[in-house]
Amino acid sequence: MDETYTQALEKKLAACESGIVAGSASGRTFYEKAAALYKLERYQEALVAAEEARQLEPERASIYRLKGVILIRLQRLEGALFALEKAVQLDPADLASYKNKGRVLLTLQRYEEALPIYQTIQQLDPSDTYAPEVMQYLQQVKRRQRVHRINYLYRSIGRLYYGLFLGGIGLAMALMALRVNIFFSFIIIALTLGAFYILASKVYR
Repeated sequence: MDETYTQALEKKLAACESGIVAGSASGRTFYEKAAALYKLERYQEALVAAEEARQLEPERASIYRLKGVILIRLQRLEGALFALEKAVQLDPADLASYKNKGRVLLTLQRYEEALPIYQTIQQLDPSDTYAPEVMQYLQQVKRRQRVHRINYLYRSIGRLYYGLFLGGIGLAMALMALRVNIFFSFIIIALTLGAFYILASKVYR
């Protein structure tokens, strides 16, 4: 980090601390303190200051946005999502919060939730070239997941009817062993084979 920039941040931080000590601190003071600490990469301290700012100004979207990015740095992604969601509730045009929320959802692989976020980003900023690429990727993931679920369902159904097939054969053999009407037993076998063939052909076509 550039030394001059660091010194400017330290000066800003000292001014915020002076206001807090003097008892004249507002939510804005704590917000600026949190922002300075965040830029100095003192994330845990920044989180404390951001929470103090939130308590003083609970309806200010920028405080939740800042808290969200601090929590991202601390790898507390669920908490970051909550803060960023609150930010966009308070300010539906908060593009930065939508972008950060989208990135968190991608990191957590919560793709279905991420897709509408990137659609909103594109609506808010049509010049954004990243959002369309992400949406295309998410649509591909969605299709792959759908195919995977369908294939899994088909395999499960196939195993189920294979089990029924074996059960039908076993039942027919049991009936024959008990000298129950042989014709009736063959009907059970034929129906079982027919049902198995039809269903298996649908599942594995």
